[in-house]
Amino acid sequence: GGNAFDRLDFEFCKPALDAGFVVLVPIFRGENGNAGHFEAMLGEADDAAAAVEWLSRHDAVDPDKIYVFGHDFGGGISGLLSLRDDVPIRHTGSCAGLYHDFSFYVWALSDTLPFPLGDKGERDMRLLLSNLDDMQRPHHAYVGNNDYIRLFLPTISRKLAERAVAQPLLQIEAVAGDHITSLDDSIRRYVEFMKSDVKGNSANEQKP
Repeated sequence: GGNAFDRLDFEFCKPALDAGFVVLVPIFRGENGNAGHFEAMLGEADDAAAAVEWLSRHDAVDPDKIYVFGHDFGGGISGLLSLRDDVPIRHTGSCAGLYHDFSFYVWALSDTLPFPLGDKGERDMRLLLSNLDDMQRPHHAYVGNNDYIRLFLPTISRKLAERAVAQPLLQIEAVAGDHITSLDDSIRRYVEFMKSDVKGNSANEQKP
């Protein structure tokens, strides 16, 4: 989250590291001195996909057991990666990253939107909720009980109801906290999910 990487972001990775996972945190275009410019989750999703592809070739990584998780902006990117079939990802998750179309209007007020606000096509390319029919893998979205995203859950539920095929791939779970304070519990829950999923997957692989 925050469109930049700092020490606190690394601290948030500790639960996954302590659970024995290899962790890669990509720094996207235009961040921390990188070349390029902010694209509001468009080019950044390409950067994240490239990072996953690179990680999958690492000797210490099982390419069939790669998970992606992000908070806020990173959560939006994680959701977009659930749409791609060209990267070796098993599952994606997010906290406070289930963006609604209204989010772009907020960004426009702060003069950080890199495309014309009125261009619906540009907005849709950056939203998981606008592309539910194209989901390739499950995405687990954690939303804080006091997060402003909760205001959009009725609309999100209607979108899911209209797309019965895609609905099982998107799971939404309420957690305590707001847009920021919900992160710790969300990370804990997702790490527990990864541990359980890896264990279950390994058990299935050992069956004759």
